[in-house]
Amino acid sequence: MQEAVERLVRDVTLVTLALAIALGWSLYRVAQGVGYLVDNVLTHAPSGSDLIDLQDSQPLTRVVGGRILNLYALLTGLIEFAFVLAVALLVLRRAGHAR
Repeated sequence: MQEAVERLVRDVTLVTLALAIALGWSLYRVAQGVGYLVDNVLTHAPSGSDLIDLQDSQPLTRVVGGRILNLYALLTGLIEFAFVLAVALLVLRRAGHAR
């Protein structure tokens, strides 16, 4: 198993392409989360008990000053980006030691 991983790390083109795709996708998810957050903040929420149900049913959602603040999409995008970046740094470090 370790030999297969070392062979994969040696094939820098494939690893670089895979990491570039993963980083691009995770950045897209972060941007999508920011867009979703801005869209919700700029939309005035209706008053009433629907807001209480919204806060209880969706994670990381709060109503602040009549505006819906939903951080779930942004947080998941940031977690994805951090994970892919950590994997990229680990692969780059291993590739540096393999030489």
